[in-house]
Amino acid sequence: MVVMSSFPPPTEGLLHVQADTQAFMQDRCLGNGVLYIAQERLSWSNEQGQGFSLEYPSISVHAICRDTAKFPHQCIYCMLDSPLEGNDDDEEAVGEVRFVPANISALETMFNAMSDGQALHPDPQEEEEEEMAGFGGEEYFTNESEAVLTPEGQATLERLEGAFQMPSQQDFEEMTDPNGHVGNGTKIGDVDMEEEDSPGQFEDA
Repeated sequence: MVVMSSFPPPTEGLLHVQADTQAFMQDRCLGNGVLYIAQERLSWSNEQGQGFSLEYPSISVHAICRDTAKFPHQCIYCMLDSPLEGNDDDEEAVGEVRFVPANISALETMFNAMSDGQALHPDPQEEEEEEMAGFGGEEYFTNESEAVLTPEGQATLERLEGAFQMPSQQDFEEMTDPNGHVGNGTKIGDVDMEEEDSPGQFEDA
């Protein structure tokens, strides 16, 4: 919830200060004032010293909006993760705040400063989802470019290679005699290679 109150403007960790900026809650204009983009929060104060602050984690989306079809000014648009004051009973309400600088060319600078501040406060839920997307939280590759396996990953790979290793051509040549028979006397290609020889099977006729 965004609530107007009296507060001193921030002086530490400022990333950008944009004077002569109008603030809008939903479509309601709060007047002209100064926007303070700091490392910890976004703050706006009007000429009477009344204003509000937005914590970065509460800002779901921020963007430059140049489409004046639904809103008459180019602005910085912020969608909040909770409804604004007066909309608490509307579960589908979306909190929206817009900042309209008198100098429209400053929109890019304002957006970049907000992005820098937002990057200092990553969403804990997104970080948790990224960790869950990995191999159970374990990192098998320590270097993406070289794909170097960790000791656990290397041991797993060696077990798999051993389980699926096929005899080479040289192995077959060493195992067979010139007549194409394997060491136990069974010719390669015979169906019953693993069956026990019955008595007299290979006796001379």
